Order: sequence, then structure tokens, then C-alpha cells
Amino acid sequence: MSLAFAFSAWSRAGLYCNHQDLSPKYAGTLLGITNTAGALPGVLGVTAAGYLLDTTNSWALALFYPTAACQLFGALIYTIFASSERQSWS
Repeated sequence: MSLAFAFSAWSRAGLYCNHQDLSPKYAGTLLGITNTAGALPGVLGVTAAGYLLDTTNSWALALFYPTAACQLFGALIYTIFASSERQSWS
């Protein structure tokens, strides 16, 4: 779990400044879209954790392992696809 949170620093390193780097004109719109995408797991994750806890009767299987997996997956996707290169449509 600690390793997953340590690696997730990559996905948070450019959270707000990256929108301004990508497109100064549309930075607010980009932040709104990505903030919505980031808020949905917070809503759906509570339901999923409750369901998994009822199903497995294990805090580790319901909360810690899915959290670690999501952190690692997010860090991997951000590391592969993230860029701060200015886009031509800006």
C-alpha cells in the first residue's frame, strides 16, 4: 500500500499546472472535465467498497487491495500517456 501511494506521486505531480501547459485558452474546461472524472471514483468507490466488504468480509480485499491496484493503474496510465506539450488547437 505504501508503495502504491509513493508511485501515485507521479500522477499528481502536474495535476493543475498541466492544464495550463496544454492549452491556456481551455484550461478551465480541461480542469472541469478531469475533475469530474476524478470525482466519480469517489462516489462509485464507496458503493463498491461496501459491496466488496459485504461479499468478502475482509477489509483487505474490500478496501486496501482495490485501492492499491487503482493507484498503480493510474500511475502507469499517467506515466505512459501524460504530456505537457502545447496543443495546436490552443
